[in-house]
Amino acid sequence: MTVQTKIKNILLKNFGEDVIPADLRDDEPLFGMESRLGLDSIDALNFILALETGYGVKFNEGKEKTGRILRTINTIAVFLETK
Repeated sequence: MTVQTKIKNILLKNFGEDVIPADLRDDEPLFGMESRLGLDSIDALNFILALETGYGVKFNEGKEKTGRILRTINTIAVFLETK
């Protein structure tokens, strides 16, 4: 299972019951007006906690950089693969 698939499973388990992982593109925006998931800042915090628990990493990069990391499945995967 790829890192991207694992991230999708974590995300959709918590926030997107009506979306299947194969329907979510790796370069699709996860938050903001462009996102079809409709995730907000509270969802972002919960998603960060789920990723930290699942991968044993900490998101302590600051608000702006964390926002860039959480932009897409691919940007999250790059971050996790460098940790």
